Amino acid sequence: MQKVLIITYYWPPCAGAGVKRWLKLSGYLAEDNTEVHILTVNPEKASYAITENKSIELHNNIHVHYSNTFELFNLYKKISGSKEIPYAGFANEKKPSLIQKVSRFVRGNFFIPDPRKGWNRYAYKEAVSIINRFGIKHVITTSPPHSTQLIGLKLKAKLDIKWIADLRDPWTDLFYINDFYPTKIAKKINSNQERKVLEKADNVFTVSPSLKELFATKSSAINPDKIITISNGFDAADFANINAEKSSNKFVITHSGSLSTQQSTNTFFAAVKELIDNNIDISVRLIGRIPEHVENDIKQYSVEDYIERIGYVKHEKALELMSASDAFLLIIANSDNNKGLLSAKYFEYIALKKPILAIGPVDGDLAKIIAETDTGVMIDYNDNSGIKSTLQEWIKNNPADTPEWRDNNKYRQFDIKEIAKKVKLYLN
Repeated sequence: MQKVLIITYYWPPCAGAGVKRWLKLSGYLAEDNTEVHILTVNPEKASYAITENKSIELHNNIHVHYSNTFELFNLYKKISGSKEIPYAGFANEKKPSLIQKVSRFVRGNFFIPDPRKGWNRYAYKEAVSIINRFGIKHVITTSPPHSTQLIGLKLKAKLDIKWIADLRDPWTDLFYINDFYPTKIAKKINSNQERKVLEKADNVFTVSPSLKELFATKSSAINPDKIITISNGFDAADFANINAEKSSNKFVITHSGSLSTQQSTNTFFAAVKELIDNNIDISVRLIGRIPEHVENDIKQYSVEDYIERIGYVKHEKALELMSASDAFLLIIANSDNNKGLLSAKYFEYIALKKPILAIGPVDGDLAKIIAETDTGVMIDYNDNSGIKSTLQEWIKNNPADTPEWRDNNKYRQFDIKEIAKKVKLYLN
């Protein structure tokens, strides 16, 4: 039986897309005769932005190990006065106060690459013990937080292992990294850490072709062939019994997941306002936290009565609400290096077989996937008429109501069970 150690900060009871990737992949690896060891942080001491008190059943081949931690984010909460852990481009923080700005500066210049590095020394010690006890030769470190990759870097230097660094997001090119006010020295330290990880890892997994190209540029010593695109995906089992009915005749377009300040909604709500003014019955359902700029856009276009604010709900409830929709909204962060951003939410959207209105770079990886799979449209951030005409057409003739749409299986390549088979090829 093959054995693998997966080191991940995010694991249940933590909630969110960062958990699902390896929770699902480990399950299907375990089914495929792989002994999976998970090393994660003690949940009683972790600093999670969102938690979900839900018991999970794991395959018998999955063994979870926990280590102690020193959580620097808890200091951030005390210094900044915030009751929450910041996440996703500080989407849960409004205009930062002076104390928050100072706290961000400290985070960006003294806690490099991120505040969760306080977990590393404990995780490294536990990882060595697990590797030696169980005779493990393959280690996967997944990030963010990118500090987790430094655990793999040290293990590779000290032990005879094959190391795969799984990077789900950009590192030094992260779209909100300048919100930490990094100095030149801090940027250099962070870049050196990123470069060493990319150079020393036996393989690098990332989620999109553009991110693969981006990481390959970080050093001439990096062999591009060792960087592998392992996309996110959906688990068909999660959707087997999801079939909620709509409660009204309105056309409902749903966005699921928290929005960040870089996800602009101005053009979208402007188009919605025009549709409403033309007596078109439409409702926008927002599941998750809503930042200040989105609330301002809603007020600016006077569409408050057409917005359904759900807030954070458990995953199963979110899927029911998504199923009881006519279409989905997906917005890519309007930032540098965003062509490789593939929101994990996209893969849940396609599993529910409703058309997707995506707003973002029309020449990015997501635009290509949407076109190849016939799952919706990608429209530029400023294309008001494109958003409006697309919604008008879908309200008149929803493609989800046609046999061609329901029978479309072009997206099956993103079934997480199939992706797990690809991962296993690198555990030989």
